[in-house]
Amino acid sequence: MIKVSGGPECQDGGSDNLRVQIWPTDGYRGHIQETRTVPLKIGDKDGLYDEPAHEAAVQVQPGMLVVFGLGGRSGVPVLPPTANFKDILANVAWPADPRNEETWPPVSEWAK
Repeated sequence: MIKVSGGPECQDGGSDNLRVQIWPTDGYRGHIQETRTVPLKIGDKDGLYDEPAHEAAVQVQPGMLVVFGLGGRSGVPVLPPTANFKDILANVAWPADPRNEETWPPVSEWAK
């Protein structure tokens, strides 16, 4: 899991959790509901965004989905995310060829 630090509006010092999962298209069992999704660019790829579920998905190749989810600080009650999920999704950097690690951007460029 990747941690996204809370912004200035996060007064309690908590943080958001960003999940990235890879699913076979026919095996996806997440929370995204097609009836409430809207098109959204995820990096430079066409994806779908389900705002109530705080999840987005993009088909990266036939039969394979990459699903992003943003959750707020856990606890009771669970707080909603404080980060702007659309900004995070817009700045996703996809490797030129996911099967070839040589085309992946250096960790220093995406782990800031």
